[in-house]
Amino acid sequence: MCPECIASGQASKKFDGEFVQAAEDFKVNDDSKREELYCRTPGYMSWQGEYWLACCKDYCAYLGDVGTKELEEMGIADEVFAEYDEQDGYEDARKYLVKKGSMAGYLFQCLHLCCYKIKVH
Repeated sequence: MCPECIASGQASKKFDGEFVQAAEDFKVNDDSKREELYCRTPGYMSWQGEYWLACCKDYCAYLGDVGTKELEEMGIADEVFAEYDEQDGYEDARKYLVKKGSMAGYLFQCLHLCCYKIKVH
């Protein structure tokens, strides 16, 4: 599939499918945003299936795989783990999170630039 066919929604229609497995839909109340995410946005590779995060009534931008090392290099580790602890509460995530490791992190950024978030698998 070419990127243009994915972005236009033609690929989703042709194959009667979606590119994203699941998302924080309860945070987004806009059907056009849901359609853009599910039908015109490529998913990311995750060993448990991708799960798209949301913030400010919109889906976040997926930035890539991360571990604690990468978050610290970006200077956002404290912010990201504080937010993650509030939501999921896995206290050892910071200790064991390794890029593409057995505990993998997927970094997202709010489209309104208010925060970064991680999904941990």
